[in-house]
Amino acid sequence: MSHHRIELQSQIEIGASAETVYGLIADSTRTGEWSPECIAATWTDGEPGLVGSQFVGSNFERNVETGKGWRWDMKCEVIEADPPVAFAWSVLTEAWDRDTSVWRYTIEEVEGGVLLTHTYRMTRPPRGWQPILDRHPRDRQHELVEQRRRRLDEGMRVTLDALRAHAERSVDSDVER
Repeated sequence: MSHHRIELQSQIEIGASAETVYGLIADSTRTGEWSPECIAATWTDGEPGLVGSQFVGSNFERNVETGKGWRWDMKCEVIEADPPVAFAWSVLTEAWDRDTSVWRYTIEEVEGGVLLTHTYRMTRPPRGWQPILDRHPRDRQHELVEQRRRRLDEGMRVTLDALRAHAERSVDSDVER
């Protein structure tokens, strides 16, 4: 199954404080404002944004070839909340274990703002995806995983660009006050 792993990382410099950026990424209910796939999220258990708190992310994706779209919900749990340095969550829905699918943001102060790093790691396909892959020959399985990897990679870049715009707008509006 190791050939079905996905590990991605994307980075962006943002002209805002670590506190401003952390405030955006730790409020999962705002994710739909910048993510092309996660269209909404709702806190469902625990103190929002703290380790152990849970949320449900509602996702949507459209197949470019067919134009058909599908929506799915994923229950997630915050596994790291270290303001203003790091925020991470594990996807619980269809997970084999807590490390099946982990999303993480880290914030490093740099001159003029911060360097935001967004990472994603999937140790193996979720329970619901594995049977779909198993119906295909190995080369097609690889192709499907690579298609997902490309969509996630592009989505992470879009997310970081939108996060930068939100964070820098927040800074601009603070300056105008």
